[in-house]
Formats: sequence, structure tokens, C-alpha cells
Amino acid sequence: MKRKLIYLGFLTFIITTILIFQNCSRVRLNHIADNLVLDEVTSPGNNTPPTVSCPNTITAPDTQTPSQTSERILKKINTILGYGTVFPSILSPYPRNNVDFSEYTNVWGYAQTKIPLPEALPWPGLRGTSFPVFKMPRNAYFGAHFKTPKRPEDFMGGAAAGMYLTNNYGGNAIMTVSISKQCGDFSKLPGFEGGVRVPGGDPCYTRNRPNDDSALINWIMEYPGMPEVTRQYQCVLEYDTDYFLNVTMASIENTNPIDTRCTSPSVTGECVVSIGSR
Repeated sequence: MKRKLIYLGFLTFIITTILIFQNCSRVRLNHIADNLVLDEVTSPGNNTPPTVSCPNTITAPDTQTPSQTSERILKKINTILGYGTVFPSILSPYPRNNVDFSEYTNVWGYAQTKIPLPEALPWPGLRGTSFPVFKMPRNAYFGAHFKTPKRPEDFMGGAAAGMYLTNNYGGNAIMTVSISKQCGDFSKLPGFEGGVRVPGGDPCYTRNRPNDDSALINWIMEYPGMPEVTRQYQCVLEYDTDYFLNVTMASIENTNPIDTRCTSPSVTGECVVSIGSR
């Protein structure tokens, strides 16, 4: 009887120890998981999914002729032909297929198609490097989501200001681009029309930008005491905020020599697009 009690006591001790260990393990794993989530949430320029989704279609922002469609269709998945101006190259030996253009870092976080890809840099990505080159139908658009850093000291990629610009080396169609908290948002008065400033317009929105290797949008992070003139000419962004870089084709006839990178004047004709971050 005494032996049985000793045995039962020992068995109870073993079972209790196992249960305590398992509970500790679960707590440890949960703690690790919590830390991983916390690291992601607090990392500079994180790309956690936005709460705003992109509409399947939007109204064309700049329809100018009856032959042009009044809608733009969301093109979420696309192919990056390469980075730079000549393909194939050492860093872009082949295209990157099935790229999700709904996230900014998938496109501008790299400067190569060569596998294995390095870790993507968060917004604003690799600045001043080879521009991504891809094709878009004239009736398409996309909104690339990004999130600004939490604090100025978290800013990655140099100064807290920069620009998006066209690349005439690789060829470009005429572009319409905006930065907005809403995907596919071209609703405001553009700050620039055809490269010319529009008084009272939103500098976060440029429409019908010619392919002349100059800025589409100049952006700057907000800071205390910012002069009003800065807000008139530059797209002012807030920290720790979700935005979309919205891109579509300008609705003009394909008769201008500057727009010869489109395969057809048809609304479904594809155009070569190259936009850089600096």
C-alpha cells in the first residue's frame, strides 16, 4: 500500500511537471509571437495591410476625347520587365512575374529581378537607383499602399523629402499620378497639369505629365512651422499614416511622338511605364 502511494505521488509529480512545462512553453511561444507582431507594427515604414481597399473600377481622371473610356480598371498583378534601361542585364536577367502592385515595397523596394531577391526596403524604397519598368493598359490603374514611419528618427532612405519622376530613357507614356489616403483617388483639383502648376491645386496630384525626365510629385514629411508656400508646391505627408501611390495613363490620343511607347491608341493598348523614387 505504501509503495502504491509513493508510486502515485511520483506519477502525480511527473504529470504536474509536464503540464507546468507545457504551459510555460505555450507562454513562451505566445510571448515570442507577441514580440514578432509588435516588431512588425512598430518597424519603420511597415507595410501592414491598409483598412482601405482599392475599388475594381474608378472614373477616369482626365478623359479628353470621345474615343477614350470613362473608366479605369484595377490592375493589381503585373510583371516588372526589369530595373534600369537595358534588359537583360546582370541585375535584371529576366522579368519578375505576378508581382502584387497593391503593396509599394513589392515594386520600389528592389532594384533587381535576379533571384534570390534581397529583403525589400520599406517606403520610400531604393531611392536614386534603377527605375522599375512595366507595362499597363491605357484603361488600367493601380494603387500601391505604403505607410510612413512613426517618427522622424525612424526615417529610412535618407532625407525626409523626395520625389517621383518619369524616366525617358526607358520610354514612358504620359502619366497621371496621385498620393492619397484613398486608393484610386484622383478627385481633387490637380496641382500640376501637363507639367504646369495649377493655382490652388493639390501638389499631391499631377495630371497628364509629359515624359521629360522630371518630377511627377515632390513630397516632404510634415514638420512644425512648415511655411505655407511649401504646402503649395510639395505634397506634405504625415508620419505613421497609410497612403497610396495611385498611377494611371493619361487619356490622350496616341498621336503625340512623346507617347509612342504605347502599342495602340486603343484603350486596351499597353504602354511602357517607368517611375522612379528619389
